[in-house]
Amino acid sequence: MVGAPGRADPPGTPLPEQARRYVLEAVHDPDGPRLLAWNGLQYDGAGTGPDAQHRSDELRIGVDELRRSQADGDLPADVDPEILLVILMAAAMAPTTLPHVIAGLTGEDPRSPQFVERFADQLATFVGGLAKRGPAGPAS
Repeated sequence: MVGAPGRADPPGTPLPEQARRYVLEAVHDPDGPRLLAWNGLQYDGAGTGPDAQHRSDELRIGVDELRRSQADGDLPADVDPEILLVILMAAAMAPTTLPHVIAGLTGEDPRSPQFVERFADQLATFVGGLAKRGPAGPAS
């Protein structure tokens, strides 16, 4: 997904598909999201951690890509690219970071292929709806 550490989608991959792929990757190889979440739980101030600068640099690339999408009219002007990236990363990592919530809410195994596909598709649908709002915001 755009800006996701260690992730690179081919140029031109639509944002909904990037989000979908990130969910699938995060569930099939949960170590990355787990480590990212653990680093967050240990956070004690900006610039901490051995990979803080590298992570920030990678995330900044993702924000720049979102800004380009915005300039191209693919994302609404009222969406903050930095906040959007955080929202997308948190959502994509939910099956790994919130399995207890998902299991309690849906009654499904959050790591089952059926749930993961459903979740990835729904995130892509959400992101696609955001993109369909267009550059001016909500459709009138």
